[in-house]
Amino acid sequence: MPKQDVICLTPRYVLHEDRQPIGPDVVQDAHGRSFLAIYGFSGKTAYDRFLQNSEGDLRPYPLMKAYLQNRLQEDQNQTCIVILDAESPVADDVDAATIEHVLAAQNNPSPQLARDFGMSFCSTRNAYVPTESD
Repeated sequence: MPKQDVICLTPRYVLHEDRQPIGPDVVQDAHGRSFLAIYGFSGKTAYDRFLQNSEGDLRPYPLMKAYLQNRLQEDQNQTCIVILDAESPVADDVDAATIEHVLAAQNNPSPQLARDFGMSFCSTRNAYVPTESD
């Protein structure tokens, strides 16, 4: 299925540990792009499922537009993405959207957005590997 056909719920929350949003490591894609990722969740059910499969002192916080805008300004050498409604830190396959598209969905406001990337977890690298991208 082409990536633009995958529709996901717009993330509204992140999980913080030590007052910082958490996210997985992501390896460079075939185009040599580097990624900075955070986990984003559409609602309580989604982040509760992740919390059940996680360790650490994680706390949900609203995903703020100001945070997204700051990431765009501070991390211009990386593609900033949000992993959407992951079930655990090592979920086999996840969807991701760029911070630009998440911000646009929040500004519209839109309950859904199209994913920009598919990711698969690689246990030997302990990181996600982009499997589909633009």
